[in-house]
Amino acid sequence: MKSQLHVKAGANAGDRARVEQILVSAAEKFAMLDTTVTSRVPDTICCYSERAGSGFAIAARVVDEIVTVDFFDRKDSPRFPAVEDHIISELRRVFGERIYVPRASEIIEPQHTLPVSEASLEFARQHFRYE
Repeated sequence: MKSQLHVKAGANAGDRARVEQILVSAAEKFAMLDTTVTSRVPDTICCYSERAGSGFAIAARVVDEIVTVDFFDRKDSPRFPAVEDHIISELRRVFGERIYVPRASEIIEPQHTLPVSEASLEFARQHFRYE
């Protein structure tokens, strides 16, 4: 299951930095893994996963004049609701009325169009055991 929030008119550097700070803080609080280097989505701000290769994930990116925050839930992740609630609460505290929950037809799907980077390959070597 996926949900998403938008920061309206949020593509400026200050808003991107505030969204990044909120996600970094949540990732530290909930001991999540920084997987930003693995993103193939243009204009990614940051990405975090519950653990390497499984669990839930959160990500932020810029699309036109909108900052999107994506929540990728997994049914087997009991910590997900607390992480999602924490991030939504912080985003609403910082951005107030500028936070928007898009209808299903307004969700902006990530476009995985960037090539796999050397940094991403190194991340995979470090976090996954290939026999």
